[in-house]
Amino acid sequence: MTMTDSDQQAASRIVAHLLGDADTCLSRKEIRSDESLVSSGLLDSVAVCGLVRFLEEEFGVGVLPEDLSLEHFDTVQSIVALLRTYRAS
Repeated sequence: MTMTDSDQQAASRIVAHLLGDADTCLSRKEIRSDESLVSSGLLDSVAVCGLVRFLEEEFGVGVLPEDLSLEHFDTVQSIVALLRTYRAS
């Protein structure tokens, strides 16, 4: 699915958070939106918890327990898609 301007802005904010968050300990300067985050080991469970907290605070959503899955959190694209479903409801 093509990313809208709103999706691209959300993706940029998520990437900026991941690159600047102490929990992720990433020594990188960029993350591709289609790059595997969890299954590649870039993010561990502590980093995912911090990411969920960021999403809830930054985007005003409540991430549901049933949405805490690799399917929704393995790439920036999948995270943006999850946010899109929350915005649509």
